[in-house]
Amino acid sequence: MGDRQPGSRPTRATYVKAATLNAFYVGRGAPLALTQTSTSTVGDVTIDDVTYACATAEGGVALVRSRTTTTTAAKTQGSKKQKTETKETSVTSSVSELARYDGDEEALTSIAIDRSGRKVFCASRSGHVTRLEYESSTLRRLKTWQPHKSSPVLDMAIDNTGSLLCTGSADRTARVWDIERGYCTHAFRGAHGGALTAVAFHPSINAARVYTAAEDGSLCVWSLNDKKNNGLVKSMADAHVSAITAIRIDVESNTLLTAGRDKVVKTFELDTLKPRTTTAVHETIEDCVILDGNSSIIRETGIKAPVNGGVVFCVSGDSGRIRVWREGSAKVSVESAPLVAKTLTKGGDDEDNDFEAAAGTFTKCAITHHGHHITAVSGDARLLTYGVNSESKALEIEREIVANTDEIIGLTFVPDAQADSEEENRAKELGAAEGDDDDELHALTRPPKQMAVVTNSPTVRVFDPSTMSCVGSLTGHSAVVLCVDSALASDGTALIITGAKDHSVRLWNGATKSCVAIGEGHVGAVAAVAFPPKSSKRGAAFAVSGGADRVLRVWDIDGARRVAAEGDANDAHELHATAATVAHDKPLNGVAVAPHLRMVATCSSDKTAKLWKMPDLVPLATLRGHRRGIWACAFSPSDRVLATAGGDKLVKIWSVDDRAGSDTTGTCLRTLEGHSAAVLSIRFLSRGAQIVTTGGDGMLNLWTVNAGACVSSIDAHEDKAWAIAVGGDGDWIATGGTDASMSLWRDSTATTSAEEAEKHALAVQREQEFFNAERQGDVTRAIDLALRLERPGALLRVLTRLLEDDFERGDERLRECVSPLQADKLTRVLECVREWNTNSRTCHVAQHVLAAVFRTHSMEELSKVRGIPQIIQAIKAYTERHQTRCERLYRGTFLVDTLLAKSGSIIDDEETVQYVKRTHETIDDFGYMRRSTKIVDEDEAENEDDAEQNEAENEDDSAADEDETTLDVATTQVNEDDVIKVPKMLQRLNAIKRGAKDVELKRKAVRDPSPRHTRSGKRL
Repeated sequence: MGDRQPGSRPTRATYVKAATLNAFYVGRGAPLALTQTSTSTVGDVTIDDVTYACATAEGGVALVRSRTTTTTAAKTQGSKKQKTETKETSVTSSVSELARYDGDEEALTSIAIDRSGRKVFCASRSGHVTRLEYESSTLRRLKTWQPHKSSPVLDMAIDNTGSLLCTGSADRTARVWDIERGYCTHAFRGAHGGALTAVAFHPSINAARVYTAAEDGSLCVWSLNDKKNNGLVKSMADAHVSAITAIRIDVESNTLLTAGRDKVVKTFELDTLKPRTTTAVHETIEDCVILDGNSSIIRETGIKAPVNGGVVFCVSGDSGRIRVWREGSAKVSVESAPLVAKTLTKGGDDEDNDFEAAAGTFTKCAITHHGHHITAVSGDARLLTYGVNSESKALEIEREIVANTDEIIGLTFVPDAQADSEEENRAKELGAAEGDDDDELHALTRPPKQMAVVTNSPTVRVFDPSTMSCVGSLTGHSAVVLCVDSALASDGTALIITGAKDHSVRLWNGATKSCVAIGEGHVGAVAAVAFPPKSSKRGAAFAVSGGADRVLRVWDIDGARRVAAEGDANDAHELHATAATVAHDKPLNGVAVAPHLRMVATCSSDKTAKLWKMPDLVPLATLRGHRRGIWACAFSPSDRVLATAGGDKLVKIWSVDDRAGSDTTGTCLRTLEGHSAAVLSIRFLSRGAQIVTTGGDGMLNLWTVNAGACVSSIDAHEDKAWAIAVGGDGDWIATGGTDASMSLWRDSTATTSAEEAEKHALAVQREQEFFNAERQGDVTRAIDLALRLERPGALLRVLTRLLEDDFERGDERLRECVSPLQADKLTRVLECVREWNTNSRTCHVAQHVLAAVFRTHSMEELSKVRGIPQIIQAIKAYTERHQTRCERLYRGTFLVDTLLAKSGSIIDDEETVQYVKRTHETIDDFGYMRRSTKIVDEDEAENEDDAEQNEAENEDDSAADEDETTLDVATTQVNEDDVIKVPKMLQRLNAIKRGAKDVELKRKAVRDPSPRHTRSGKRL
């Protein structure tokens, strides 16, 4: 590897998550409810919010808000004399998950949401219905009950007042519930011959009617006011010949509309329930909505009003198109393009066909943005918003929300020539102004504008990384896409290449999202594709691919683009292969092109990587060393090395020097170990100084090439992390995995270094302030700084000095210091007390602090301390141990009494005698120690009356006589040092006794919340 000057390449150390995309909707077959929650207009800005209640994979509910912001700006053109004013409209959209409720892991069968978007009801296969309330960014469960004893609920509806809920069940009955009081108001049964598939309330409150439909095609109308015939108004057993999937009501046109899987839509007179028209739509219908007469969709598409005042309706189903029909018409009025191009499936299996079927059908549709748009849900969990194209007058997708990405198996940042040029110029300007500080430049780079994502489907989705919103898709493959890469052509055009299970390679225009050319020739799934690296001056002149057929192919990209430029831009042309060879004994997993374009590398499940000379694919070397199959390979952009990622959990770096006279080609230079599962993808960054890898353990690891060390390891995914993309030489990294999540990571090395430097400077400043406060005797300030610095040793030193220097007022001053402490600092203090209390040398300080805390803070304040039960439990355990030890020492002080009474030579010092007296009196004042023996000097002992001595002896019982005998015997073992230590021991005993009693009082107060008082009269 070539030598570099220090600092010539940036060294990245940390990454932070900048954005993420998680699945919030299961997809095909799972229930979903949506409602228009709010619309606000301020000046030229209009904000529309649509709230979705979606079923999650765990049987829960995710509440998601889609916000569309429309800005209209006036633009003046022309000369001063002739000015023309035009309006330009820009639309931006964002998606945010408001809240999530984790269910009982039972699949959901139905979801209902009220018009405010706050009341949500979900029904599961277990037959239970749960009421949820959205409040303060949480979905709170209010109630769970079983509306129908033995069967699950298949459909639900909420009336316009938000006070009634109707449930339709597989037991052929429907029930109406009072939402607030929680009881059943009506039970409708006996009219249907199959499970109920649709229920609806009449929009008018005064009508008080409920409409139900079943899988046998029957339709019933029920009254909430009339109890005659169990409330049944009318029953139509043959309304449809198959399951009815939608009931829609339009009061203005007096229309009741039903749609079913028998491929027809029927209308009835709403008041008389008389059949009116039948419209054949030629597709299985999953949902249907009625368009308002003032809808811009009708106005802009020029749909004529139906004959005899009928309605215009929109249907969604298995055709993959949104179609608008006039009532009674035999011809569709307006339709959208199909979701998936209908191509002949080649090389796909049943699973691929299932994906294609899911991606090409709709499960639900609704009118949003006050009739201006149609929102539909596809089978592969996409929420699509359709509007009218002003030129073609057709319905087209304006916004797309990907609610479930399934497994993410490939990623690539789509380059933008203009953005790259602007970023480069900006970097040069900043470099000149700031002394070419690489860290600063990388901290300021913007994320790439687009990212192509390969999921477990035939459609490649294009996202905006900054918002994680889907901005387009590449449709054309007929089977699951497996790999993707992107590059800039020599003229600056962004190109995307994909390979799929349909055995084809497709070339796409990154700007228009159109297919430029199709390459055929592989006889197996295409698992790997690659363009030349970005540093190539020729641009993406060719591409290479490999796959299950073990063949490596080189494709002529420039030739295909020339043909496409001369022909029809809307047609896909043929992509020709310029070279091909059987490269391995087993399927190819990865391919890469060297920066100098003279070499191509391949890796395979046969445990080898191979080097090939371009353009004829002449074999150069075989790299052996991995013990399992190799999943990916990558060339260094600056050094003549190749990195391989293996199933044996290893990353190997190989010399690939093809210069004349070099004999190191194929030599393994270094092996990197760190993953706990197979390494699945690999990329170079930092101009070749570092490597980033992802693996089957879900980890994102960052390595330095020269040292071979892992400098950062991030738990990026909960499952296998298959995909990785690098943008801006490592400024941005995108990862995706089988957990259906995609994350964007930003290089935070410069920011982290600056923050650490700032923290260090602040710590040094506070350290100096602490020493100044300690030297000046400012105890309150010293305690505060010690807590901020998280220095328990310094805090102990301050408190010990406070108690030793002023024992009489030490507790009082300590209480003054701890009384203003808030919950966070109080937590630190109690944690320190817990640690100090475990040591007999520091436990007396801990007990003083504990007593001060209990005397200055209420139970309510202490309850806010993080982990207070565990802290108190630990303190109590050691306090009881200290209390037992001190009681043992206290009993030993009787030896000192005997010594003082019988030997005057040890304590002749008057000051010491008085100190011992004061100490004992202090202990007696607190009421912890009751002693009958008094400390007296030698003269008082000699002058006592014999009568008083006899009276005292008579009052002592036999046990006291035995104790006195023991004390007399042990007196000879007491020396002068023991007497000198007694005062300090009594001080510690005093503090520990008080602390133990306070701990017990607090524990009793926690167990019994009734008011209690301390000795001083304060309530705990």
